[in-house]
Amino acid sequence: MTLAQVLTSLGFHHLGFIMLPLTHLGNLFLLGGLSLLLGLWLLSASGFRAGLLWALLFLGCTASLAALKIYFAACPIEHWYLRSPSGHSAMSALVYGAIGCCAMREAPLWRRRLLIILLPLLVGGIAISRILLQMHSGEEVLMGLALGGAFLLLFCWLYLKLPQHSLGWKRPLLALLLLFLTLKFIIRPVSLEALFHGLSFHWQLSTQLCAQQRPESLLVPGGPEYEI
Repeated sequence: MTLAQVLTSLGFHHLGFIMLPLTHLGNLFLLGGLSLLLGLWLLSASGFRAGLLWALLFLGCTASLAALKIYFAACPIEHWYLRSPSGHSAMSALVYGAIGCCAMREAPLWRRRLLIILLPLLVGGIAISRILLQMHSGEEVLMGLALGGAFLLLFCWLYLKLPQHSLGWKRPLLALLLLFLTLKFIIRPVSLEALFHGLSFHWQLSTQLCAQQRPESLLVPGGPEYEI
């Protein structure tokens, strides 16, 4: 039984009306904007090292995700239905988790407990939406969560070693956050999947690695053009 079948048997398919708005919260455009805001915020509030740390880990996770997508597009694992790790899951775990890690450092106990409950629900909801919308297999989503979670743990571990400063959650930051959330729902989502498939095709031709034809059974409903 696949993870999608398990979720359906548990009744998650009845929540289809919120799956699309949930999956939009993991789109590259929104998360890229939030990551830029977080980087600028860390740079101004916690110093150069904090901003540099976030920039390096965000770019590292993005590059790792792109490399995995290119590799598995050329060399899919048939019995795992694994051909494109979920970018929504990976980047949601990293970005929303990092925002929570920074916010919980100074927050009172009740707010920390609230964030510990809400953030996993948000990231988990985005991950589940990718499966129920048939954009990714369960294995691809789990790989994405593992990748984003690994970079998140590294960020939190290194960030909490830096000197503590007041992060100053100010009104301009909240206004910019609302602006990005608004733009997300009026601008067409960004998709890089076609680019990854093209790079994978040329890489496969030049190296002859995994040169066998991709099995049709690996084609998860939603096609090769689904969002990152």
